[in-house]
Amino acid sequence: MTEIILTKVLNEQIYLAIFPFLKRGEQRLIDNATISEIVHDIKIGNKQLWLIYEGKKLLSIVITAMVDYGNHKHLLYYLMVGDDIDVCLNHYDEIGEWAKSHNCTKVELYGRRGWEKKLKKRNFKVSYVCMTSNL
Repeated sequence: MTEIILTKVLNEQIYLAIFPFLKRGEQRLIDNATISEIVHDIKIGNKQLWLIYEGKKLLSIVITAMVDYGNHKHLLYYLMVGDDIDVCLNHYDEIGEWAKSHNCTKVELYGRRGWEKKLKKRNFKVSYVCMTSNL
């Protein structure tokens, strides 16, 4: 059984534990942020760091951010990294309850096309397509 913890403090011990996950996920970030920028956002409260453990072993991390659209807020799943996406998704309801308690009304997630099937089970639907091009 796994346990999820929302970290309140990002100390050196936690940083060293999450660094390999951040390094793995760095290439997939939609905003091309650096690891130091992500860590800074977590430290100042702009992003939330969720740690998923099995016993004492860190299996996955989830980084979220609240996006305020003026008349409503969404919770953005900014980054999910681990060996099994299901480990992260098994804690979707817990993260969702936290988001509701912070007045979020929807969840947003950018991911690979292959995630669509797994996410449909959580009532996700494709709302739009995001395409990018280097200049």
